[in-house]
Amino acid sequence: MRRAALLLVLLGALLLAGCSQAKSPQKGSMPETKQQITQQVSASEEKSTIASSGGTSSPTSSGTRDGSSTIPGLAAADIKLNLEKKWGMRFTGPRPGQTMFVDSGEVTEPNSRIKLACEIYEYSPLAIAWVNFVVEASSAAGTVSEEAINSLVKRYFTYCATAPYDGAEPDKAAQWVADNYLKATNPGSVVTTTIGPVKYEMFGTQYFRTLRLKPAS
Repeated sequence: MRRAALLLVLLGALLLAGCSQAKSPQKGSMPETKQQITQQVSASEEKSTIASSGGTSSPTSSGTRDGSSTIPGLAAADIKLNLEKKWGMRFTGPRPGQTMFVDSGEVTEPNSRIKLACEIYEYSPLAIAWVNFVVEASSAAGTVSEEAINSLVKRYFTYCATAPYDGAEPDKAAQWVADNYLKATNPGSVVTTTIGPVKYEMFGTQYFRTLRLKPAS
């Protein structure tokens, strides 16, 4: 009787040990499962990030931007053809940037060696965001008088201010430049006016000056 009871106890112990072993995970299985889950989550996040970024994007040349962000009626050709004819400027053609195209032109004035430049920021050749007209005279510092620099600034900016756009007043724009170009030589100071739908800005230093045309709104 006592022997039978001992056998029953041993048998119960063996059965209990077997059940416990069946339910317990194997050594190392938890870290492997955690690693797999981490890899899956990382892969999912990476896929989501790439998908949401849309990959690399390039500017469109369709000119579909809202009219309030462009200069109405102004085309790149209006600027380029006139500067090429009047000043002999040569342009690179539209080059893609982050959000728009940039068409740059420049020429060196033969007598003073002062550089004249133009930068057209556009969504398309018929949708102009803004235009910079630049006089860069740093290379002529010490060899060309301030009077000569000022004279060239006046002639170039007065001409560029007459760019044709809807609502333009060329005589008024040219006169504004003539009255104010000498004021645009203090760093941080911007001289402005608005003519029709376009805001004019002049700023810079004695040797580097910019006339900018951009939408007023």
